Amino acid sequence: MNNLKEKRPPRSLTHHLTPLMITLFAILNLTGCIVDQAESEGGAGTEAGTEAGTEAGTGSGPVGGTETNCLAAPTCNPNEREVEECQAGDERCRTSTLCGVTISCLSPQMTTCDGVPICPDFYNQVNSCDSGGDCFEVTECGATIYCAYDEWRCEVPPPVCEPDEEEVQSCEGRGDDCYALLEDTECYGSIYCDPIEELCEAIPECQEGEVEVMGCVDDGSRCRSETLCGVTISCRPAEDVQVTACSDELMLPADPFDLEMVHIEGDELVLTVSYSGGCAFHLFPACFGGFMESSPVQVSVALGHDAQDDLCEAYPTEDRRLSLGALKQAYQDAYGEASGSMILNIAGAPEALEYSF
Repeated sequence: MNNLKEKRPPRSLTHHLTPLMITLFAILNLTGCIVDQAESEGGAGTEAGTEAGTEAGTGSGPVGGTETNCLAAPTCNPNEREVEECQAGDERCRTSTLCGVTISCLSPQMTTCDGVPICPDFYNQVNSCDSGGDCFEVTECGATIYCAYDEWRCEVPPPVCEPDEEEVQSCEGRGDDCYALLEDTECYGSIYCDPIEELCEAIPECQEGEVEVMGCVDDGSRCRSETLCGVTISCRPAEDVQVTACSDELMLPADPFDLEMVHIEGDELVLTVSYSGGCAFHLFPACFGGFMESSPVQVSVALGHDAQDDLCEAYPTEDRRLSLGALKQAYQDAYGEASGSMILNIAGAPEALEYSF
């Protein structure tokens, strides 16, 4: 009994196969079944299976007996635009394919400009300049923005000129009354104000006992200026530049001078005189005597010279004008006529002059 070995049943073939071999065996059995089934149907299945496998491999037909439904469409990126086709060698162009549809996409032209438009000082960027005012465009590297003047960039509003003044760009070329209200500040720049000229119709006149002369050339002690509405005149005492009536009390000064020429212009006696001096205003008073009956009436005129103690040694020659108003008034009072004529016999003049008015 002890020498006998226990007999065990024989193991099957599958008991000696590894898992990998079992898997391969299953695949072969399955393939054989499919082939057998196709051959049992008269060979038609093999041909159809071959065509179906080929179409499924290329992706142009139904896969596994089911038709594919693709509705997606290719598109270009936001910074690209679609073109008909890409030109050869153009690296900016590419193709995009989706669901059997192919398009060409072109990128924008590359540029080396990297500038950014900005608004200058005291201006803010706005959406548009439609509202008007101080607004303009700024363009840089193809980009455009709008810049508007910032009226509220300072904490306080700008000062303004007075109601009777106007704001001007500058005081250059204007009168002395123009001034800078605000100059070169960070907020408002320069503001200049110039008074508005008012319509002025007044006319300056000399006072009673004065006569108007061409200008004051002395120290101002016996001559003054009168200005009104932008017009300036010079006034001097009448006895300095007027032919007055001679009297016992009137003593004409007799400083030396030369009477170069004498003539009448309107109601003025014009003397061309030369004298020694040049540092003071010299006076040339004159007076007339009584009327001598003739046709026309004659009258004598005496001339004097007051050098005003001028010690300078220049020898100027100039014209002096003496008013004949007092002589005309004396004639009108004596003869009762508004107009008339007389002969003036002037001391030192080469010939008499006729004065008509």
